[in-house]
Amino acid sequence: MDPRVIKMICMIPVVVCILLNAAGICVADIPLFDAALTTRLCTERALPNGYPCQEFTVTTRDGYILAIQRIPYGSTGPENGLSRPPVILGAGVFQQAALWLLNPSEQSLGFILADKGFDVWFLNFRGTAESSKHVSLSIEDKAFWIWSFDELASFDVPAALQLVNQTTGSQAFYIGHSQGTTIGLAALVDPSVRQMFKAAVLLSPIAYLSQTTSQLAIAFSQMYLDQVYLLSGARQFDMSAGSLASGLIDRACREIDCGFTLNSFTGPNSEFNSSRMGFYTTFMPEPTSANNVAHLAQLIRNDGFRKYDMGEEGNMNKYGQATPPEYDLSSIPKEFPILIASGGWDHLSDLVDVQNLIYNLRCNVKTLYLPRYGHTDYVLGTNASTEAFTQVMDFLRSV
Repeated sequence: MDPRVIKMICMIPVVVCILLNAAGICVADIPLFDAALTTRLCTERALPNGYPCQEFTVTTRDGYILAIQRIPYGSTGPENGLSRPPVILGAGVFQQAALWLLNPSEQSLGFILADKGFDVWFLNFRGTAESSKHVSLSIEDKAFWIWSFDELASFDVPAALQLVNQTTGSQAFYIGHSQGTTIGLAALVDPSVRQMFKAAVLLSPIAYLSQTTSQLAIAFSQMYLDQVYLLSGARQFDMSAGSLASGLIDRACREIDCGFTLNSFTGPNSEFNSSRMGFYTTFMPEPTSANNVAHLAQLIRNDGFRKYDMGEEGNMNKYGQATPPEYDLSSIPKEFPILIASGGWDHLSDLVDVQNLIYNLRCNVKTLYLPRYGHTDYVLGTNASTEAFTQVMDFLRSV
C-alpha cells in the first residue's frame, strides 16, 4: 500500500480525537501507531504487543544524537486524570534499550511499568544501533568512539533527563541494569544532574569490580586484552563473528572453560529462558567503544570506582592529577532514595563488591537480595515480574 495512504489512515484516530476533545470526551493524545516510527523497540516490540510508542532524538553537548523511545501508558489505554511518574530505563554494556521489552509483556519490566501507571522512557546510549549518529562524525571515524562510561554519565544521561523534564515537567525515576547502574551512579555524583532525578533503582549494580568472580571478565582484564585491542588502533568494540573483539574473547576462553559464554561472563542465571536465546541475539550484542571496555577492565584490575585512566600524562592534562579521581558516592545526599537489587548467583556483580558499594553510599539505601538470582535475571528472568518487579514498584510508589 502507498505509504501516503497508510499515513492518512493513521491520522484518522488523531483527527477524531481532536474533534472529540473539543467536547471533553477524548483523552488520548498519543496515537497507538505512527507510520513514521522506525526504531525496533517501537515497531517490533511495543506496537505488536498493543502498546503506544513515541520516538524522540536528543543531541548531547558533545554532539551525539541519541534515540529515546517512550511508552506513555499501558496496553489498556490512558486513564483520565491519572498522574504518570516518568521512569528512564538505562541498559548495560552491549545492550540496546529494547532489552527491557524482550520477554512477553507480562514478564518485561518496560511493559509492566507502563501497565502499572508509569510513563516509561527508554535511553539508547551512544554507539548502539539506534544512537549511531553525530552532528559531525560518522561511526566509521575513530573519533566517534573516543568515550567511556564517564561520557555516558556526563552527557547522555543529562540530555535524556532534560528531555523528560521538559516534556513532563517532572523529575524522573532512573532504573539501570549492569553498566546502566554504573552510568546512573556516576551521573548522580553531579549535583546539577542529580536534581533532575527523583530516585534510582540499581539492578545487578556495578561500581566496584575488583572482587568480581566472573571468569571471563577476569581473564580478559588480567591478560590486558583491552590494551591489545587499543594497540590495534581499533576504537569500536564490535563482537560480531570474525571480529577482532570476538577473537580476543576466544583467546581468553582458551585460558578458562567458557562453556556457555554468557554464564562464563555473568555466572549462572536461574531464571534465564535459554529457548529464547536465538531471539535475544537478534537484538544483542550491540557495539560499544574500546575505551569503555578498557574502563571496565581498569575497575577489575584496580580498587575503587574511578574515572577513565588515561596514563599519568593524560591524567594530569585532564584531571590535574597523576591518577584518575574517584567518583565520590558519599556526595549523594542522605535523603536521596536508592534501591539496590542483587543476586546470590551473580558473578559479575559480586556480593563483596555490592557490599562495598552500599558501604560507600551515604544516601537512603534500600536493598533487595534474591539468593538464586544471576546477573541477567533482573531483566530477562521469567519469574522476575513476581519475584522482583513487585518490590521495585513498591519502592517507586513509596518515594
